[in-house]
Amino acid sequence: MSLARYLGARLSACTLTLALLGGCGFTPVYGDHQQAAVAGNLSQVKVAQIPNRLGVVLTNRLRDAFDPTSNGPTPQYQLVVKLTNSNSSFATRPDGTAAWTDVLIKADWHLENIADGKPITEGSAAATTGYSMSNDGYANVTSQQADEMRDIDQLALQIQDQVALYFKTGTSAAIAPGAEPPPAPMAAVVTP
Repeated sequence: MSLARYLGARLSACTLTLALLGGCGFTPVYGDHQQAAVAGNLSQVKVAQIPNRLGVVLTNRLRDAFDPTSNGPTPQYQLVVKLTNSNSSFATRPDGTAAWTDVLIKADWHLENIADGKPITEGSAAATTGYSMSNDGYANVTSQQADEMRDIDQLALQIQDQVALYFKTGTSAAIAPGAEPPPAPMAAVVTP
């Protein structure tokens, strides 16, 4: 098959797929007809400062996500986030030391109206990463910090999507606050 035929077939398949998705009522959260409204609402969200090192990073990620230019209108909403994090070591080696550590960070959040302080919607997001433990303490610390940053990036995306979904539909598809996050992936026992 020639390159032109191959590209033509791929283009036809993509066009057909898009036509079928449009026919079934599929619309992305950031779709063209509502993109301006959702982006406008997101830019009116003020992110309350979250305490601790990870909280500062998440605060900055959310502020950048909601209002990238920092020139948005006067905030009408405030996002309040409470972070909890935990580390779980398991998969022990024959000498009794841990071979794997999971890093779990959970964020319970609520969006409130600044004018009256009443909550509008709430939800929860969770992210889990893990790293292989080493005999080198410095390597373990840097692995843990890197996993925490990956978790924070995932939480920022989840919270942004949940708040955008609320602004688009008026409902929240978030995990209920206080609910358990999905279980961490199972790790195998390491043997020499």
